[in-house]
Amino acid sequence: MPETFLRVEYREKDEVKRLGAYWSREQRQWYVPAGRDLTPFARWLPVQESPAAYHLDETPTPPVQGLSLREVMQRIRGCVQQGLPEALWIRAELTKVDSRLNHAFLDLVERDATREVASAKAVIWQPGPMLAQFSQQTGQDLVAGLQVLVQARVEVQDRFGLRLVIEAIDATYTVGVMAQQLKIIRQTLEQEGIINRNRQLSLPEDFFRIAVISPEDAAGLGDFQAGAAPLERFGICRFHYFTALFQGTNAKDSLLQAIESASALPDIQALVLIRGGGAVADLHWLNELELARAVCLSPVPIITGIGHQRDQTVLDEVACRVADTPSKVIELIRDAIQQRAARTEHDFHTIQTAIERRWLQAERMIAADWQTVRTQATGRIQATGEALTAIHHRFIAQVKAYCVVSSRDLLEQRRMILLHSPAHLHRAAAALTAAHTVVLKQATRLIQQAGDHAERLLREILGQGPERTLRRGFALVRDATGQPVTSRAVANQHTRLSLEFHDGRISVQRGGDDDQTMLHH
Repeated sequence: MPETFLRVEYREKDEVKRLGAYWSREQRQWYVPAGRDLTPFARWLPVQESPAAYHLDETPTPPVQGLSLREVMQRIRGCVQQGLPEALWIRAELTKVDSRLNHAFLDLVERDATREVASAKAVIWQPGPMLAQFSQQTGQDLVAGLQVLVQARVEVQDRFGLRLVIEAIDATYTVGVMAQQLKIIRQTLEQEGIINRNRQLSLPEDFFRIAVISPEDAAGLGDFQAGAAPLERFGICRFHYFTALFQGTNAKDSLLQAIESASALPDIQALVLIRGGGAVADLHWLNELELARAVCLSPVPIITGIGHQRDQTVLDEVACRVADTPSKVIELIRDAIQQRAARTEHDFHTIQTAIERRWLQAERMIAADWQTVRTQATGRIQATGEALTAIHHRFIAQVKAYCVVSSRDLLEQRRMILLHSPAHLHRAAAALTAAHTVVLKQATRLIQQAGDHAERLLREILGQGPERTLRRGFALVRDATGQPVTSRAVANQHTRLSLEFHDGRISVQRGGDDDQTMLHH
């Protein structure tokens, strides 16, 4: 008689082991070796192998209608063991991973485009080595949301029904599915022509207003705020914080809403996505097409600080700048502000130096122009004075000549009148008187005009300062009180006078009372 396999729950394993049962690694079931008494194992035996089958029961058994649930489960188990005797490779999506003590309980599903089409419970006995190998090969833990290819044996138990006992996980399949998902996302963004849109945006030279999206109470958020606080305290940059889920089935919708709200803020220079801390396995929640598209279409540059240098998400690939961690994000912002401040200070000093240099040049030019103006003015004044003197002499000569000619004409007319007609003497005298009057008026008018013109020129010369006149050879006579002496009569009233030349003064004393007064130094 072959060994007898038992139906043992996990919590009963120690009891059947104490009674003498053994564990089959191949069948992954407890069994009783051939030849052993099955009576102690009666409650774990299949119905057909009950100890009652090996001896006659003289008590008649009343007829039972229908099958018990246990009998149905036993038949199902028999069918499964007969139809699926070996472990199978099964593709599915993980929706739940629950590790308890030394075992892991999983929920597997299969979905089509719109709904869930199949589901099953699964278990991994002693999962430590298997999960460690999966994490090493994929770079992340076995978590909900992953596509997996598992080798599992179908098991049917009376109390727990059908479940899969997982014996192996093909990590390369999960990696391939994830890579394929990323590839599809990249191809879609390339076909839409937006994959490089945010990366091609330039970061601002300076930051004044920034939107920050992070999980609530994230460890990395504290690091970021510690660096941002001084900038906000001194009014250098203002930060607006939004919270969102970065993992779980609701992460995509939560992040999309946060990005939309942050982008609606007016006058922001950048949008920051930070996480910091957390398991690397949670990064796959960020590899969604809708999230990547939202980052690409953002009108402002997006900076990511997800928190892992080696493992990046598709959001890192399409963002304008990747700073690995929240601390590095705030360092990037702070460095940009410091560099801008340094450039501003350098530009200020450059402008200040240029202004000072131009100021000195302007002062030199003004001094040179002033000297030129003074020189030209002096020359013009001297030339004007000389021209005025010449005009004055010519005018006096012309007046004298006119007077001489007029006098001759008058005398000639007088002689002719006296010679030709004494009777016309009276008329001639009257005409002569009239002519004399006209000549006198004209001469007076010309002399007055010449005097006015000379006075104007003299005032113009004197308006330029006495120094200019003195330099042309003139001297200024002053009395003992310093008042100018303008005539000889006034000079005869003083015994001591002062003569002022362009290079100094001398005192003189009158030597006599006659017209030929002698002045002694």
